Amino acid sequence: MDMWLFRTHYPPIIVFLPPLPKETTLDAFVAKCQATLAEALAAVPPLAGRFVVNAGGHLAVDCNDEGIHLRVAEANCPLPQRLASGLTINGTEQLHFEVPGTGGNVPLLLMQITRFQDDRLCISMGFHHTFTYGYGAFAFCKYWMHLMRGEKPPYKLEYARLKCVEASGCPVIALEHPTMGNTPFMPFSKTVKDLLGFAAFCAVFPVIPRSLLYTATVYHRFHFPTAQLKELKAEVNQGLPAGDFVSTNDAVCALLWRGITNARELAKQTPAQVTHCVFAMNGRNIVPDLPEGYVGNVHIPNRTEGVTAAELCEQPVSWSAKLIRNVVKRASPQFVQDMVDWVSAQPNIDSVGPRTDHHLGPDVVISSVSGLPLSELDFGFGRPLSLGVAKYSVPFDGFVLVTSYGAGFCADVSVLGPTMEALLADDDISRFTWAPVGRAEYCEGDEWLD
Repeated sequence: MDMWLFRTHYPPIIVFLPPLPKETTLDAFVAKCQATLAEALAAVPPLAGRFVVNAGGHLAVDCNDEGIHLRVAEANCPLPQRLASGLTINGTEQLHFEVPGTGGNVPLLLMQITRFQDDRLCISMGFHHTFTYGYGAFAFCKYWMHLMRGEKPPYKLEYARLKCVEASGCPVIALEHPTMGNTPFMPFSKTVKDLLGFAAFCAVFPVIPRSLLYTATVYHRFHFPTAQLKELKAEVNQGLPAGDFVSTNDAVCALLWRGITNARELAKQTPAQVTHCVFAMNGRNIVPDLPEGYVGNVHIPNRTEGVTAAELCEQPVSWSAKLIRNVVKRASPQFVQDMVDWVSAQPNIDSVGPRTDHHLGPDVVISSVSGLPLSELDFGFGRPLSLGVAKYSVPFDGFVLVTSYGAGFCADVSVLGPTMEALLADDDISRFTWAPVGRAEYCEGDEWLD
């Protein structure tokens, strides 16, 4: 889908590694990375190409074999323990980079290898979201890891667009879609979005400092240990009819949706305000016969029915978890086909995105890759110290990214400062998370790269 929503390299996968074996220099390790990447890229030529804008004005890939954009950096300090332990993602801003733009010389894969003064490493991998998403990126990375360890990968990489996610050609009658709409998914205030309707403002928009356009947000990583996850899942499933269930992921998403709505004080200030939980689903669990090594985008947005803030906050978490489970169940191959047909029928596909008003608004957007076994990203000299995703450079309010780690889930939450203070004090959030630390944990990171 050629949508502005996906035109970014974020979130990059980030892996913290132990020191290299004594007999392996950094130069030798980088050379091995380049050689094995070249072998993996031979199976997926678009990843080694560059984005272009074709004659119809749509985004395309020129398979020109220019290669990925790889850079090597040296840090001026040891690896901070808060990153090595996975406590936080704050401070990872300099461990990855972005190449702006959508046409011309824009790579599809950005990679940075950083060595700290204690010889521990960080590797970040930013895949352009237009081409793939978390699960597709993981399929490529896992394939590459086999090559790094001198093993034959157990599957082939595939990237050709699937027939099952192409437009069917059937007429689209519905004017509205339950999940998608013509709403640009950009973290600007309503004032800025309104100004984008004026040609004069659009002319100067590219040179306006982003600090004047974006709203300052803060990040915090909430840890959900396995024991608390089991307790949460048992609580939200209590009393459900036989055959019904709420998954662990549903429960965590519901808890965060309700908690952020509470922290925004919507139930107190505007109780009739309607709110939604918008989330992305892994199409690999929906689209039939998807190859294990498929690296393309099968990113399926979904959205709950709207409920008032007062109702959401008054009801128990089990109630909102059931709302999420109900829309998860509707995600069938036909649901995906209908979405592809609806988007393909829109006169301006660039403007299409999930129907959400989360930035400075009442909704919450949750992207969950909790099913990814990230610990399998082993380069051949010891298990990763910690891994996950790096901090976003674009400050979204009301955005949550859920990942798995060795002993449970973690949720990286981006909201306004006062909202975060209230969220940290939320009793239900605190009950199911590992002791949240104070404000210093979500302050900006240090300057540590030479």
